[in-house]
Amino acid sequence: MNKGQLMMFEKPGVPMQQVAIQLPVPGPGEILVRNKFATICGSDLHTYCGTRKEQLPTVLGHEIVGEIAAFGPDCLLKDQKGTDLFVGDRVTWSIFSSDPGSYYALQGMPQKGEGLFKYGHALFTESDAFHGGFSEYCLLKQGTAVLKIPDTLPLSVAATLNCAIATVAGEFG
Repeated sequence: MNKGQLMMFEKPGVPMQQVAIQLPVPGPGEILVRNKFATICGSDLHTYCGTRKEQLPTVLGHEIVGEIAAFGPDCLLKDQKGTDLFVGDRVTWSIFSSDPGSYYALQGMPQKGEGLFKYGHALFTESDAFHGGFSEYCLLKQGTAVLKIPDTLPLSVAATLNCAIATVAGEFG
């Protein structure tokens, strides 16, 4: 099988390390995306500098845009707007996944739902490594909101949709 590259962040003051890891096969409801662009969020800087505590080591970055590389079995082949998804489509996604049937998700707060997983903030393990923007691929877990984006939208703008712009919209929307 193929390997993918990622930049592992071990702890503040230690340079990130480039690591090659076996690419995962998407499981039920998962999507494997080849990352095309990631921006650096304030939370990435805070983690890197040690002022934000995360489980370490990790793969930083959650403002990401990429192209769909593969679908897992039983994957919903539509984005949040109901648009059909295909291998090769450009997408961005929410910075988290959670159980859409959990109490808080049903109350309109999926970011507080059961089984919360945060991209760019998760613990790096050999079996779960591709979950940050500073990697060649990202494995989108079931319960992640995916949005197909047009080829005309610059990657640098599209990457900010899933954190920076979403945060502003949530605060002032």
